[in-house]
Amino acid sequence: MPPVGDMVRDNVFSAQRLADLVSALPNMRVVHLSSSSVHGRIEVDRLTAETPIIYPDLYGETKHLAEQILAASTEAVVSLRLPAIIGQGATRNWTVSVLAKLRAGETVRIFNADAPFNN
Repeated sequence: MPPVGDMVRDNVFSAQRLADLVSALPNMRVVHLSSSSVHGRIEVDRLTAETPIIYPDLYGETKHLAEQILAASTEAVVSLRLPAIIGQGATRNWTVSVLAKLRAGETVRIFNADAPFNN
């Protein structure tokens, strides 16, 4: 996991800068890419906007704070809580770290294997 300062900078401070920009440009619309990690421990089969937030990790907390900052700034922002995104250059997510462990022949522990979500 990246250092705390990086997550706060990348998620919270950048959300505040974006909120400031959106408020200065009244015709701007923003789709904010958040994370399903906001929910923390997921105890339901399907995520909705009403799914409870239960013990998110620091990453989930910073993404949630970013959502709140943007929501308070304007109605021109919508936040989407996406699952892991994988692509070229992806280095900082659980799925990529599992793949790296598998390639290196390291042990991968699976927690809550029967659950539909494993944040």
